[in-house]
Amino acid sequence: MNNDGTGTVHWSFWAIIIFMLIWNVMGCINFFVQMNPEMVASYRENEKAIITGRPVWATVAFAIAVFGGALGCLLLLVKKSIAFYFFIASLL
Repeated sequence: MNNDGTGTVHWSFWAIIIFMLIWNVMGCINFFVQMNPEMVASYRENEKAIITGRPVWATVAFAIAVFGGALGCLLLLVKKSIAFYFFIASLL
């Protein structure tokens, strides 16, 4: 058994990170769709009311969550330790 600490990561690491990246990219796409007035105009009235009535702080928190998560996943794919801080910002 090789215990020198230079081994590769398990395949499940890559599978989970790629799934997380896809999930966060879908959140980013959702953010851009909700910020597009033409798309919001095509929604039902109750959905429009939710999106337009949302406070600015909630929109900022949504942006930080999805973009922080996506950046964290990308940084984790290239094995950068700063990814931890992006995940914490996304979580908060």
